[in-house]
Amino acid sequence: MVLFNDDKIEFFEETIEETNIKKGSWNVLIVDDEKIVHESTKMVLSDFVYQEKGLNFLCAYNAEEAKTILNETDDIAVVLLDVVMEKDDSGLQLVKYIRDEIQNKFIRIILRTGQPGQAPEEEVVINYDINDYKMKTELTLQKLLTTVVSALRSYANIMELEMNRRGLEDILDIETELYELHDISSFANILLVKVKELYRLVGDSFYLRMYYDAHRNKQMRIIAGTGVYESYIGQELPEESYNQLSHLFDNLEGINSTFENSNEFMSSYKSLDIIENYIYFNGMKHLDSIESKLFKVLLSNLSVAVDNISLNEKLIQTQSELINRLSEVIEARSEETASHVERVSKIAYILAKKVGLDEVEAQLLRTVAPLHDVGKIGIPEVILNKPGRLTTEEFDTMKKHAMIGYRILKGSGLELLEAGALIAKEHHEYWNGNGYPHGLKGEKIHIYGRITIIADVFDALSHDRVYKKAWPFDKVMAYMREQSGIMFDPKLIDVLFEYEDELKELYINDSAK
Repeated sequence: MVLFNDDKIEFFEETIEETNIKKGSWNVLIVDDEKIVHESTKMVLSDFVYQEKGLNFLCAYNAEEAKTILNETDDIAVVLLDVVMEKDDSGLQLVKYIRDEIQNKFIRIILRTGQPGQAPEEEVVINYDINDYKMKTELTLQKLLTTVVSALRSYANIMELEMNRRGLEDILDIETELYELHDISSFANILLVKVKELYRLVGDSFYLRMYYDAHRNKQMRIIAGTGVYESYIGQELPEESYNQLSHLFDNLEGINSTFENSNEFMSSYKSLDIIENYIYFNGMKHLDSIESKLFKVLLSNLSVAVDNISLNEKLIQTQSELINRLSEVIEARSEETASHVERVSKIAYILAKKVGLDEVEAQLLRTVAPLHDVGKIGIPEVILNKPGRLTTEEFDTMKKHAMIGYRILKGSGLELLEAGALIAKEHHEYWNGNGYPHGLKGEKIHIYGRITIIADVFDALSHDRVYKKAWPFDKVMAYMREQSGIMFDPKLIDVLFEYEDELKELYINDSAK
């Protein structure tokens, strides 16, 4: 058979079956109205192998058949195209169709004509985007082979560049999406999913962070995982799993390095908060050299995103701490336990997740819910701490805390404080419109306000206040159901009762403290 290397032709006594085409084939489209041209071309090139791939022939006997094949097959490498078929310029019109209508700039077009007078070479080469022009009479075996090799080499180089371009675009798309995330859990989860989709990985993967406790003991916590590691999310990497992967950890040359073998890949880097991050994938066998390079480019750029997330997390932690301290001061002033704001925050977060808010919104609500009563700073202590029932005038004064809190927090332009302002203003609005300060009704009340009023009332009833003793859990839940559609959003109350057991456990744990 004839075996083509990159620059020379060699002859071997070997059958096609022995060579086989396990790594795929080059698609070659023959477009000619003469059956003998198809048969002779396939016969001459039947044993052809280039870059360990043989040829797969697609045959069309007119331009319309060729168009159908071109639309159904997106990886045709070469077209051997006759000029004169059903019309004198059928081949030339097909060239325009390929380049202009279906916008295929990759396929290599070799024009073959038995009637050069119908399509003069100079005119065709200048006016049509073809890659070679041959008269059928000059296409000897040697010239046909040389022509096809040249076309395939050109196609392979173009497609390698195109794969690089597309791969870089995919990387930019993924990185853009990842850079918009603000918490490490979402980042890690989407990273694993996107990488597995992009590179068609079917193995297991994880993203873990290494911490050191107060005694300098190492803790390797899985932030996100797929396959066997999915069940360990939020937990430490099991010792058995670590031992299985120790060859990868041991071969990493410090932080900010990578190590891979025939099927596995691990990358490590340190974020700004001095936390070590590790990414692991297996099932890498099928990646070609281009995909492997692009894969490493993607992961090498992630340290910037992780640093951004770490900075954002530190900022949020700082803001959250300030909010909690401020809220505790307000609660202490009204002689209520400081843990009230923590419990309201916790219940609001649970409810937000159960009703379908995404993690970002749920965390935002959790952070700012403690600000719901910040306006009490403007209410006299004699009213705040009155052990008995408030008079009408005193209650009117108490109701002012909603707008006081709103005015304190609004206008900063910061997402946290703007959300806090909204909650401060709306956490006493009732579903039926009889709340305050504006008498908003139904879904005109923001979801944050509708959730916070449930969390606030539940906690107020289930714990001691200056004017009452804590209610038993069952009595609290009965009241919550009674006020569904009156004080509370009925759909939220349904969700509350759907997770009653979880809420009861929280109630019992808090009561035991």
